[in-house]
Amino acid sequence: ALLKNTPHHFWQTMMLFGLGMEARFQGRFDEARERFVPLLAAFHEMGDQHRANMIHSECAHMQRLEGHHDKAESMYRETILEWQRLGHRAAVANQLECFAFIAKVNEQPERAIKLLGAAERLREIIQIDMSPMERVEYEREAGELRARMSEKEFNIQWLEGRAMTMEQAIAYALEIFV
Repeated sequence: ALLKNTPHHFWQTMMLFGLGMEARFQGRFDEARERFVPLLAAFHEMGDQHRANMIHSECAHMQRLEGHHDKAESMYRETILEWQRLGHRAAVANQLECFAFIAKVNEQPERAIKLLGAAERLREIIQIDMSPMERVEYEREAGELRARMSEKEFNIQWLEGRAMTMEQAIAYALEIFV
């Protein structure tokens, strides 16, 4: 109610963005979407492509977490390119990890491992680690992939991923695998 009367549109949108993120992290995805959708237009209107893409990415994450992998992958195909254009390499690394999680679900373990290796190397280069929440999912998914094959085969795929440049990893993530 207080936000409706503020003359500062930016702070109003930021507060609503924070409430949407809180709902997303607490698993209240419908509430988060309700808050995010109107904010997309507001951020675009302000010229804030970073936050607009952040919302788009969060919506993709929610789709993935709800098991709508095709929809999430379609959204990630857009967001990863925008993160690259914006120069946000940590977000690119996160998107590579998300493509890997989807590849794992789609029974493409080698692809998933390569993407995780590429994301790990990118994070090392930029010296930005993942958030604690991202780390939990990453450790679980990487551990399950590691358990699916021999250590030698896992390491071969991992090293192939680590050898990719960011541009090569993005191109690999965007390849269509069926």
